[in-house]
Amino acid sequence: MTDPVEYSLIIVNYNGAQFIETCVKSFQKQETPPKEIIVVDNNSTDNSIKVLTDLSGIKIIKNETNHGYAASLNQGIRNSNFQYIVLANPDIFVDKEWSEHIFEPFIKYKECGLSASKVLYWDEPNLLNSTGMLFYKDLSAVNRGLNEIDNGQWDKEEELFGAYGALMVFRRKVVEDIGLFDEDYWLFREEDEFMWRMQMHGWKTRFAYKAKVFHKRSANTKLFSPLKLYYSERNRFWNVIKFMPLRCTITMLPYVIARYVANFALVFKKKDSKKAVSLTKTSKTLLIKTIVKAWISAISGLPKMYKKRVLIKRTAITNYNQCYKYLTTYKATLSDLVK
Repeated sequence: MTDPVEYSLIIVNYNGAQFIETCVKSFQKQETPPKEIIVVDNNSTDNSIKVLTDLSGIKIIKNETNHGYAASLNQGIRNSNFQYIVLANPDIFVDKEWSEHIFEPFIKYKECGLSASKVLYWDEPNLLNSTGMLFYKDLSAVNRGLNEIDNGQWDKEEELFGAYGALMVFRRKVVEDIGLFDEDYWLFREEDEFMWRMQMHGWKTRFAYKAKVFHKRSANTKLFSPLKLYYSERNRFWNVIKFMPLRCTITMLPYVIARYVANFALVFKKKDSKKAVSLTKTSKTLLIKTIVKAWISAISGLPKMYKKRVLIKRTAITNYNQCYKYLTTYKATLSDLVK
């Protein structure tokens, strides 16, 4: 990449003191470092603010309460100034050559609105966390290549549906075109919703596989916690309402049931996997209550989401039948969801 780029780095932090210094310094050491670093802190109770204050060149936005992830992303974006926007979790760090590769798709493809990194695990850097997003037929998102040994099998500069939310790199024009993140989502799946809107407005995602990121997965929310389950389930349903043909709200039901059955089978069989162990540690009764609560909340928000669907349709250049076709193009299987 020959042309220099200017980008804003936005990190939303909640009790991420143990990771955030490593995260920030990994960007500062890049050949092309951020022009500005904005950290939105959601009333952390650890020593995050002290750690951040000791670092140089950071603008800290300190919230009195936890505003939720989507709203905090929007805070950071509104306070940013440069042509590209990097949204990062505090529990990641980037490879030393990351900035040399991540902006290449923007230069090569005018319709590229989002550039996706290759995401590996912080503690197991030979193991893939994500090489892009796939979707099961109930709109559950899964990371392509999840938990595979990285042997270069996904190393291809290609179009994807979207990028993993741990680190996303956008053109500012995308936000100006389609708007900010939906703050009603509060936490989880807000990035899926944003990427669906991108697709409907003609923006594409490209895979910059040479740009490597290392992620401490679910460091704050814990893997498959009731909190994560609640917001993931509720917001997945809202994505169906906003982006799928309306007939799909019924036809997707068998896939929802199949996914629940497969996940609960992990709990009862106590299969030796990270997901099974995490689910087993949570009360089965609590898991069921959380799912019921999520669906009740999803249904109560249905009128508002349908109104948003209508607003999206007014400016979209892609119809809802094309959205459904993405489920075939970027298809996840049931086995992908229960790894």
